[in-house]
Amino acid sequence: MSSRLVPSQRVTGSCLYLSPSLYWALRRAIPCELTDTAPIGAFSTDYSERFYNFCRETMKTHFFDLLDDANPLNGNSIENLAELQNLLESVHDRLPFIAELIGDNGFKLTFVLGTTEGCVQFCSVELEPPYLMAVNPNLRDSEGEVEFLMGGALTPVSKRYCLHYDAFVEIAAEFVQTGERKRDVLWEELDP
Repeated sequence: MSSRLVPSQRVTGSCLYLSPSLYWALRRAIPCELTDTAPIGAFSTDYSERFYNFCRETMKTHFFDLLDDANPLNGNSIENLAELQNLLESVHDRLPFIAELIGDNGFKLTFVLGTTEGCVQFCSVELEPPYLMAVNPNLRDSEGEVEFLMGGALTPVSKRYCLHYDAFVEIAAEFVQTGERKRDVLWEELDP
């Protein structure tokens, strides 16, 4: 495998080494059409320019590992996709764990993440309804559960909430940028 960088892997003059799956997930997550709320330059067809503008126009979020209070990443500020990418690469090979991305806008993503799949809940930091779970459109009618080993205990999660790692990355990228849930993902409201 070549270690050669493509132009979209450069941010403000420094180089990022992205895994291929994360590179393509981030590339799909970067907005490419002009809207009233798009950051200046976000509509450019030049991927390196779009990546730079997307990275610098994000809100501030903080990471918290809910299984390991001693995790040195706890409380780390994530202000762009490069920082999100670094965080995800550093935890990608762990056993499944539960963590949160808390936005400065009063919302959070709580997620269970394994090496190939995970599940995501979006809600307010005050834990007020609605509690929304991302649904895998290919498994939305599936029955049964997948068990994640977290903190020494098996934790069951309905199969319909299990998302491929790339889908999780796209949801997390949207949240880091906007503080909102990804609108083109199917979300299911859970009972309080």
